[in-house]
Amino acid sequence: MNCHSIELASRDKFVIQTLNRVDSDVKCMIALFKKGLIEAIVLIFLLNPLLETLIEMDIANAVLMAIAKKDDELIKMCMSPMTASILILWKILQEGNGGLSNIVRSIISDRVLDRILLSLEAEMVEERIAATGIVLKCMGEDGRSRKLIAERVQLAPVLESIAIVNDMDRFQIICFLFELAKLSRRLSNEKLLQAIKGGGAFSMMYSPLIYLQTTSMEQSSVVAGLLLQLDLLMEPRKMSIYREEAVDTLITCLKNVDFPSIQLRTAETIFALLGRFSSSGRPLARALLLKHAGIRKGYRALIETEQTGQAPEGSEHNLVAAIVLLTNCYWEEEKAAEAWERKMAFALVSHEFGLLFEALSDGLKTRNLELSSSCLVLATWLSYMLSLLPDTGVRGAAQVCLMKQFITILKSARYTDEKALSMLALRSFMHDQGILYFTGI
Repeated sequence: MNCHSIELASRDKFVIQTLNRVDSDVKCMIALFKKGLIEAIVLIFLLNPLLETLIEMDIANAVLMAIAKKDDELIKMCMSPMTASILILWKILQEGNGGLSNIVRSIISDRVLDRILLSLEAEMVEERIAATGIVLKCMGEDGRSRKLIAERVQLAPVLESIAIVNDMDRFQIICFLFELAKLSRRLSNEKLLQAIKGGGAFSMMYSPLIYLQTTSMEQSSVVAGLLLQLDLLMEPRKMSIYREEAVDTLITCLKNVDFPSIQLRTAETIFALLGRFSSSGRPLARALLLKHAGIRKGYRALIETEQTGQAPEGSEHNLVAAIVLLTNCYWEEEKAAEAWERKMAFALVSHEFGLLFEALSDGLKTRNLELSSSCLVLATWLSYMLSLLPDTGVRGAAQVCLMKQFITILKSARYTDEKALSMLALRSFMHDQGILYFTGI
């Protein structure tokens, strides 16, 4: 099939329908494409073959090779082969089942990711959305790719898409932005959030707010999490409808006992709001709290795990360079991280006079072990932060909701980590007057 046939098919739906009746024609096009006729990918896309056919013909590696080709090496057509390749790749990743991890790892390792990032700036909105989904998959597969993505991505076209796409694609973009803002360096995260807030032609505060008010509860915690982070770039003590709506949504989702999956997803969202991440984007809240409690083994093990594979074994040069970099940046980063934690903690605890403590208390009582463990970490963190914040007027509410729960965990928990977290939380209240009254001991 030559390029004239491809042009004809793009203009005449009857031609597409006719060619599509014969499955062997589609397979023939795929075979030609895999042999090096890159332009054939456009006709393959227009024929819209079944996903099973694409998987059966093992087209993924050839698609990645097509994406890696420079545009000036290809013939100009009705649709760019790059665009068609991105759309087909997203179809495979979105709908396929087995073997997807290998494809995503190839995207990252074979340096195809740089080319896909260019599609985030594409003129066709569908290509931007597909590229957003692919990059989101890459961050999920290998969190360390997040740093490269954040350094090279142009956000403006993606942000402008939010106002014109459907709800499903809008949520995908918000998830992409939320996941991207999990960099290990706090200053880099805040720079990225500033770029998100001011990077589009439309308000990146108003659009998520409207979406938050209409979206399903399954999606609302992530939307609320992004909105709250963007709002906290301003003075945290100022009243804000964005902040009120975001925190209220998080608490409502956390209290939704009929849907434990929503509760757990919300707890994970709040973990991310604390703002401390490993190099792969894993929240460090639990490990850091245990470190404050005197258990450093878990924190060291996590950091060592994160560093595995980042530098060749025995590479003294890389190790020395990393130590120098950490030494130079540590205090500045730590100051920014502590300031962010204070702002976030203040926003969460001051809402409705500490209503979040009630939701966490209920979570600590649940039989869902994963949820109760997450709520223990969050409750410990907020209790610890109360001792660092100016008087918020909610310490009494925290004591009433959480003190007995912490004491029960301290007495009956099986694991040392849980006892250590509850002890750290209790220590935060030790100097408060009336503590014996609140705890009943």
